[in-house]
Amino acid sequence: VIGLKEKALSLYQEALAVYTTNLGENDINVSACLNNIAEIFSEKGQFEQAENYYLKSKQILEKTFGKGSPDYAMTIDNMANMYFNKHDYKQAEKFYLEAFKIREKNFGSVHPEVAISLNNLGSFYINQNQPKEASHYLKQAKDVWEHLFGKVHPDYVLAVNNLICNYWLTNQNELLKSSLIESNQIEKTLVLRASRHLSEGELSNYIRTFTSSLDRLF
Repeated sequence: VIGLKEKALSLYQEALAVYTTNLGENDINVSACLNNIAEIFSEKGQFEQAENYYLKSKQILEKTFGKGSPDYAMTIDNMANMYFNKHDYKQAEKFYLEAFKIREKNFGSVHPEVAISLNNLGSFYINQNQPKEASHYLKQAKDVWEHLFGKVHPDYVLAVNNLICNYWLTNQNELLKSSLIESNQIEKTLVLRASRHLSEGELSNYIRTFTSSLDRLF
């Protein structure tokens, strides 16, 4: 929540101390706290601190469950996001790919966490100006989310919007046009649904999440 990162960080650090004292340094709850603290530091751009906490979390998970667990995959996927924001693209790609392989092995090809990895890889390759690789992963993410949730869902729209970026880069104008229209129509439906149960302030914040795609449409 905007403005509450410091409070969240303080509470996570307090929880970390309690878990460590009562459960030991290698408990799964300790790992989860370390991961959450790392994520806050990463969001604040304090990458050195974030990396230290992620590595500790990763070490606990590796020791407790091995490198093939879903929890391990989640942590290294978060680490990949951190390295991406840090512009360490070699490390980011390595961890994105490793997380994807672990998730696919654990869950099969049709699962929300697998779709997250597919989308992360697609977004990564868009940033690296590798549209062929990006398209490969983004289309799979879109198909998985459609199968699981249908088209009127924020995750499906996310995949469509990332494909829009790829269509723009590769001058696929007909696909670009149809995808822009599809994305806009779904977002309107999502906002209409949200207006029935969100407060005015909450709805305003929700609408703001679609600002970049609306700008792209115009």
